[in-house]
Amino acid sequence: MKAEDVVLAMRAMGALISNNEVKALLKKYDPDGTGTIDLNDFIACMAEVVNKDDNPGEIKNAFSVFDKEDNGYLPIDEMRHVLTRIGDPLSQEEVTNFLNILDVNGDGHVRFDNLMDLLVPQTNKDLYAKTVGGEGIERSQMSYGAP
Repeated sequence: MKAEDVVLAMRAMGALISNNEVKALLKKYDPDGTGTIDLNDFIACMAEVVNKDDNPGEIKNAFSVFDKEDNGYLPIDEMRHVLTRIGDPLSQEEVTNFLNILDVNGDGHVRFDNLMDLLVPQTNKDLYAKTVGGEGIERSQMSYGAP
């Protein structure tokens, strides 16, 4: 697999990973800089991402920066802004899919609890259910495309 395709493949499999995190993984699994990794290395990369412990406190602090009213939720438009302009911007398709998963109530708001449920699943099975086999796919008929 070409190194530039790794982030796309990982995100397609439900991994929430930044470009910088992928660069660090590639440095580890493609130390000679050939620009490719084999299937075993890709699986090892995915295992690191899936088994990585997310710090709920850090996630709460990041969410709080945008939750100006401290009410535990953000309007979808605010979340879209964050996802497309801050850090590693996501594509419109990635943003739409992510927002479809996060707006559990269908009311145009992302709640902190729903974000935590997605980012810090109890098991790998929970992660799969939430991103591939669960609500996110069924709710994909909702449209949060760019205004």
